[in-house]
Amino acid sequence: MTDAITSAIEAVGIVPVVALVGPYPDIRFVPTGGIGPETLASYLALPSVAACGGSWMVEPKSINAGDFDAVERITADAARLARIVPTTP
Repeated sequence: MTDAITSAIEAVGIVPVVALVGPYPDIRFVPTGGIGPETLASYLALPSVAACGGSWMVEPKSINAGDFDAVERITADAARLARIVPTTP
């Protein structure tokens, strides 16, 4: 079932997470795939989301070029964005 949920979230976005809260109110989700700087705050603002994973911070072109400063900069930006989103218990 986890693969199906992950695939749905990647394909449709935040809607499946919101839809799953009804039947699974006690579960906190950690969405991955399809998340980027444009959508991170929307996911993290949901009370049912505990954390998010993302690979946009580690772009293949940066790795291949050895541009680890870019990886560090993008990752720091993501961390700053995550810290400004209000948290829920």
